[in-house]
Amino acid sequence: MTLWRDRLRLAVERSHATHAAIARQAQIAPETLSRILNDAHAHPQFETVVRIAGAANVRVGWLLDEPVRGIELTDRERATIRAAGVILFDAFTQR
Repeated sequence: MTLWRDRLRLAVERSHATHAAIARQAQIAPETLSRILNDAHAHPQFETVVRIAGAANVRVGWLLDEPVRGIELTDRERATIRAAGVILFDAFTQR
């Protein structure tokens, strides 16, 4: 097995979604998903792997075990930090 395939399988398992749901969201047949996860489909198209990763809620970089640069924030955390920044900016620019 390849690292990316092992990690893709792990992501699908951790998503707690059925294979049918992942396949539907990735716009592929459930049989195709099964073949990719079980290494029966040796060279799937990159776009297909990207769609499966998205359906499993992981980044392709994670599949490839790329190092994380900096920190990762959720959309809510980004919005909170942005709002705090605006408040601080306003507080320090009002004289």
